[in-house]
Amino acid sequence: MKQSIHQNLPHQKNKSLMDEDPEVLASRLTTVLSELKGVMQERKDRIEELRNKIVMLENDNDDMAKRVNELIMDAF
Repeated sequence: MKQSIHQNLPHQKNKSLMDEDPEVLASRLTTVLSELKGVMQERKDRIEELRNKIVMLENDNDDMAKRVNELIMDAF
């Protein structure tokens, strides 16, 4: 008898998930999605912090450039 090509595929692991209680899987999915949402929010907050720091540094650079130009003009 011919052996099925599906017998040796790595879907065996996934089969056990499919056999689990749908409520348990839904709960696990909710937990994972909640954790993912938290990580994404943390990254979004960090990006906002970095953008604010960049703006502050750019403003500081502009101020320093103006001051350097003033000092150069005063020197002549």
